[in-house]
Amino acid sequence: LPEVERRRFLADCPRNVAREYMAPVLNSVNLHPNAKRQDHQLSDIQFRLSGITRPINQFVHNLIRNNGTSREHALDFANVVHELLVDTASYITQLRIDNMFKASGIQGQAPHLANSGPSPLLDPKELVEHVKLATAVQQ
Repeated sequence: LPEVERRRFLADCPRNVAREYMAPVLNSVNLHPNAKRQDHQLSDIQFRLSGITRPINQFVHNLIRNNGTSREHALDFANVVHELLVDTASYITQLRIDNMFKASGIQGQAPHLANSGPSPLLDPKELVEHVKLATAVQQ
Protein backbone atom coordinates (compact mmCIF):
# COMPACT_ATOMS: atom_id res chain seq x y z
CA LEU A 1 0.00 0.00 0.00
CA PRO A 2 1.63 3.29 -1.00
CA GLU A 3 2.31 5.64 1.92
CA VAL A 4 -0.04 8.34 0.57
CA GLU A 5 -2.96 5.91 0.22
CA ARG A 6 -2.30 4.42 3.67
CA ARG A 7 -2.31 7.87 5.28
CA ARG A 8 -5.40 8.94 3.33
CA PHE A 9 -7.28 5.82 4.41
CA LEU A 10 -6.34 6.22 8.07
CA ALA A 11 -7.27 9.91 7.94
CA ASP A 12 -10.79 8.87 6.93
CA CYS A 13 -11.11 6.84 10.14
CA PRO A 14 -11.89 9.02 13.17
CA ARG A 15 -9.42 9.05 16.05
CA ASN A 16 -10.36 7.50 19.36
CA VAL A 17 -9.02 10.06 21.84
CA ALA A 18 -9.47 7.60 24.71
CA ARG A 19 -6.96 5.26 23.05
CA GLU A 20 -4.48 7.61 21.44
CA TYR A 21 -1.01 6.07 21.39
CA MET A 22 2.26 7.92 21.35
CA ALA A 23 5.46 5.88 21.29
CA PRO A 24 7.84 6.70 24.14
CA VAL A 25 10.68 9.01 23.13
CA LEU A 26 14.28 7.84 23.19
CA ASN A 27 16.16 8.92 26.29
CA SER A 28 18.89 11.50 25.77
CA VAL A 29 21.89 9.20 26.06
CA ASN A 30 24.99 8.88 23.94
CA LEU A 31 23.89 6.31 21.35
CA HIS A 32 25.59 5.19 18.20
CA PRO A 33 23.84 6.62 15.12
CA ASN A 34 22.88 3.08 14.01
CA ALA A 35 21.10 2.50 17.33
CA LYS A 36 19.23 5.78 16.94
CA ARG A 37 18.23 4.85 13.38
CA GLN A 38 16.99 1.44 14.47
CA ASP A 39 15.07 2.99 17.36
CA HIS A 40 13.42 5.38 14.90
CA GLN A 41 12.49 2.45 12.67
CA LEU A 42 10.93 0.56 15.58
CA SER A 43 9.07 3.69 16.68
CA ASP A 44 7.68 4.03 13.15
CA ILE A 45 6.50 0.41 13.30
CA GLN A 46 4.74 1.14 16.60
CA PHE A 47 3.04 4.15 14.99
CA ARG A 48 1.89 2.04 12.02
CA LEU A 49 0.51 -0.64 14.32
CA SER A 50 -1.34 1.94 16.40
CA GLY A 51 -2.99 3.20 13.20
CA ILE A 52 -4.54 -0.21 12.64
CA THR A 53 -6.75 0.36 15.68
CA ARG A 54 -8.52 3.23 13.92
CA PRO A 55 -10.54 1.09 11.47
CA ILE A 56 -11.25 -1.35 14.32
CA ASN A 57 -12.68 1.48 16.42
CA GLN A 58 -14.72 2.76 13.49
CA PHE A 59 -16.10 -0.72 12.77
CA VAL A 60 -17.17 -1.21 16.40
CA HIS A 61 -18.70 2.28 16.49
CA ASN A 62 -20.72 1.55 13.33
CA LEU A 63 -21.68 -1.86 14.68
CA ILE A 64 -23.11 -0.33 17.86
CA ARG A 65 -24.74 2.60 16.07
CA ASN A 66 -26.44 0.41 13.47
CA ASN A 67 -27.39 -2.44 15.84
CA GLY A 68 -25.34 -4.92 13.84
CA THR A 69 -23.63 -5.09 10.49
CA SER A 70 -24.00 -6.77 7.16
CA ARG A 71 -21.83 -9.63 6.02
CA GLU A 72 -20.39 -7.36 3.32
CA HIS A 73 -19.29 -4.73 5.87
CA ALA A 74 -17.76 -7.39 8.11
CA LEU A 75 -15.76 -8.80 5.18
CA ASP A 76 -14.68 -5.32 4.10
CA PHE A 77 -13.48 -4.65 7.63
CA ALA A 78 -11.50 -7.90 7.78
CA ASN A 79 -9.92 -7.17 4.40
CA VAL A 80 -8.92 -3.64 5.43
CA VAL A 81 -7.27 -4.80 8.65
CA HIS A 82 -5.55 -7.60 6.75
CA GLU A 83 -4.20 -5.12 4.18
CA LEU A 84 -2.88 -2.83 6.92
CA LEU A 85 -1.14 -5.74 8.66
CA VAL A 86 0.39 -6.94 5.39
CA ASP A 87 1.59 -3.40 4.70
CA THR A 88 3.26 -3.23 8.11
CA ALA A 89 4.88 -6.64 7.66
CA SER A 90 6.21 -5.56 4.25
CA TYR A 91 7.59 -2.38 5.78
CA ILE A 92 9.43 -4.41 8.44
CA THR A 93 10.86 -6.72 5.77
CA GLN A 94 12.13 -3.75 3.74
CA LEU A 95 13.80 -2.36 6.88
CA ARG A 96 15.49 -5.73 7.39
CA ILE A 97 16.78 -5.66 3.81
CA ASP A 98 18.06 -2.10 4.22
CA ASN A 99 19.73 -2.93 7.54
CA MET A 100 21.34 -6.07 6.12
CA PHE A 101 22.85 -4.08 3.24
CA LYS A 102 24.20 -1.40 5.56
CA ALA A 103 25.56 -3.88 8.11
CA SER A 104 27.31 -6.00 5.45
CA GLY A 105 28.95 -2.96 3.88
CA ILE A 106 27.39 -3.47 0.47
CA GLN A 107 27.59 -0.24 -1.49
CA GLY A 108 24.60 1.12 -3.35
CA GLN A 109 20.87 1.12 -2.86
CA ALA A 110 19.30 -1.99 -1.32
CA PRO A 111 16.78 -3.70 -3.60
CA HIS A 112 13.12 -3.07 -2.93
CA LEU A 113 10.87 -5.81 -1.69
CA ALA A 114 9.21 -7.90 -4.36
CA ASN A 115 5.55 -8.80 -4.10
CA SER A 116 5.70 -12.54 -3.48
CA GLY A 117 5.10 -15.22 -0.88
CA PRO A 118 7.51 -16.52 1.75
CA SER A 119 11.00 -16.62 0.30
CA PRO A 120 14.53 -15.60 1.20
CA LEU A 121 14.86 -12.04 2.43
CA LEU A 122 16.56 -11.17 -0.87
CA ASP A 123 16.74 -12.87 -4.22
CA PRO A 124 20.07 -14.79 -4.03
CA LYS A 125 21.06 -13.88 -7.59
CA GLU A 126 20.44 -10.19 -6.94
CA LEU A 127 22.41 -10.32 -3.70
CA VAL A 128 25.39 -12.01 -5.41
CA GLU A 129 25.27 -9.40 -8.17
CA HIS A 130 25.34 -6.55 -5.63
CA VAL A 131 28.26 -8.13 -3.77
CA LYS A 132 30.22 -8.67 -7.02
CA LEU A 133 29.58 -5.07 -8.04
CA ALA A 134 30.63 -3.75 -4.64
CA THR A 135 33.80 -5.88 -4.73
CA ALA A 136 34.65 -4.67 -8.25
CA VAL A 137 34.18 -1.04 -7.20
CA GLN A 138 36.44 -1.48 -4.16
CA GLN A 139 39.26 -2.92 -6.31
